[in-house]
Amino acid sequence: MDPIHGNVTKVKWNIPVELSKRYDLVKTNIYRSNYEQFGYSKIDSINTFDQNNNFVTYYLDRTEGNGRDKYYLVTLSDANEEYESSFILTFFELTPREKRLIGYIRSSIPKVIDELMTEQDYQAGLNLAIQWFNIIPPVTSFTINNLDKNLEPIIVLMSNVTVLLTKYLPISIRDFSYSIPSGISLNIDRGEKIRQAINNVTELIHRNITQIKWEYCNAPVALGTIPLPLSLGGMLHRGILNLLNVFQFTFM
Repeated sequence: MDPIHGNVTKVKWNIPVELSKRYDLVKTNIYRSNYEQFGYSKIDSINTFDQNNNFVTYYLDRTEGNGRDKYYLVTLSDANEEYESSFILTFFELTPREKRLIGYIRSSIPKVIDELMTEQDYQAGLNLAIQWFNIIPPVTSFTINNLDKNLEPIIVLMSNVTVLLTKYLPISIRDFSYSIPSGISLNIDRGEKIRQAINNVTELIHRNITQIKWEYCNAPVALGTIPLPLSLGGMLHRGILNLLNVFQFTFM
């Protein structure tokens, strides 16, 4: 269920540059599937342009089975459907929680980078940060819906890295320097300072995140069990003996 529109799912998309001048493509076709890779079927066709001749870039899915757990794609076609564009990726409207977290992220992103970003870029960066958090051992399975509120600060910090990486190459950091006899000169470093900042933040995250994540894991998994007590002739696996030897265990 859509948290904003209830039983209606709002789907959004951006018009690719190569299609932005194709005014002959007057139909927008909406496809939906339960799977990302296959199984798409057309559920509706709408007008590509509104009354002001602007592109329509959203759709409200009221059909049975709609939901944010489904996958949507759109295409543009001419009136007779003799031509149909390739699939255009879609995205969902930001939820209230996503809007709040993205607000935190944007407040810490330099304006020169923020101007390059779209709402979709921030949404992608936030989702990537959650998945990054999940795959760092011990593995977890958080989503934007079940993320513990206490973890939001670390996710916002990680989102700063993932958002910056999406726009890393266009970044240009300008520094002035002065020397004799050259005087004032302008040095342009495309991303070196950003790269160093990303490295520092990443090191900080990985150094502390494992300790945080143990609080959200299931009961620890044992190394194994010994069939018989050692006093009755039970044998320890060589690998476990080597491990215990590292910690200088002594059996009496």
